[in-house]
Amino acid sequence: MSTMLYVMDIMRKYLMPLKDMASHHTFSTLDIDTFGMEDYIALHQTLTEMVPEKITSRIETWITEVLDIPNSKFGNIPPCPYAKKAWVEGNVEVKMWKDFGSFRYDKWEKEVTIYVMDPYTSPDFLSQMTKNFNNLYPDYLFLEEHPDLVEDVGGFVVNQGELILLIVQDRKPLEEARKKLQETNYYEHWTPEMKERIIER
Repeated sequence: MSTMLYVMDIMRKYLMPLKDMASHHTFSTLDIDTFGMEDYIALHQTLTEMVPEKITSRIETWITEVLDIPNSKFGNIPPCPYAKKAWVEGNVEVKMWKDFGSFRYDKWEKEVTIYVMDPYTSPDFLSQMTKNFNNLYPDYLFLEEHPDLVEDVGGFVVNQGELILLIVQDRKPLEEARKKLQETNYYEHWTPEMKERIIER
């Protein structure tokens, strides 16, 4: 069997069945056609180490070009009016999701911690995991971000659109900020379903 066929066979047998789990490393197969097995393993390890920097750039673009721009669907307020301030002041930490065991002992020292999930994480799995964490850690608020969980407010899609993220925030200051927004027209275009999913949890 050629090296290429061997790699693809390994992927079919062992990697694809993990598509609904969030416990294995993020990897890329974009260069699999040009690398042998040893080179592929080295590439996998290198990409795993490099991914946070690349993804951080995407998250920053999402914050500055979507979440921080005043929008009429949010009462001419940015979709996430506090995101850029937290980002610029260094109060957001981006981490790669490893496994549930590591997560249990993790410390959330920043205002916001964003976990980059495995690209095979299903929307149902992510939603259930988010719900469970909100019950387990009542002092924090967990929010899911998935391309298939569309956040549409009056026709404006808030999603990042590419990444699958688990966002952790200190609950108390977030709820205080939401109370202030309720005094404006910020939630005017939110559907009951959106309010239930994002706010009433």
